[in-house]
Amino acid sequence: MNRSLALSHLNSTTPGKDWQCSRESCYFAPTSTNLCGSRGSSQGDRILSRTLELKEKIGYVRVKAATFAMLGQLLADKKGDFDKALNYLHQSLDILQHLRSPEADKVRKIIARVQQMAGN
Repeated sequence: MNRSLALSHLNSTTPGKDWQCSRESCYFAPTSTNLCGSRGSSQGDRILSRTLELKEKIGYVRVKAATFAMLGQLLADKKGDFDKALNYLHQSLDILQHLRSPEADKVRKIIARVQQMAGN
């Protein structure tokens, strides 16, 4: 479906003011008016609030995974503490696999490198 056809279809079902468009793409940016019919409605506020909470948690978990990976690398490279390093790296890998993140492949490679350094 070409962009103008897609936009006309979307705009026919959704108020246009909630679509944010650039030359490359468009995305829906709903307001609580769209979600519940009246601005300031508690149902819409709850939905938006919950969405923000979930985004925050996902972001927090990704930061946690990155922190574990960095700690693991530092412990292996600077301290030679391979057991602790691998523990942190595996925690990072578990999180990234749960999130189905492509970053999991990078952590797998780091684990393989640390295991090789440790002589495993």
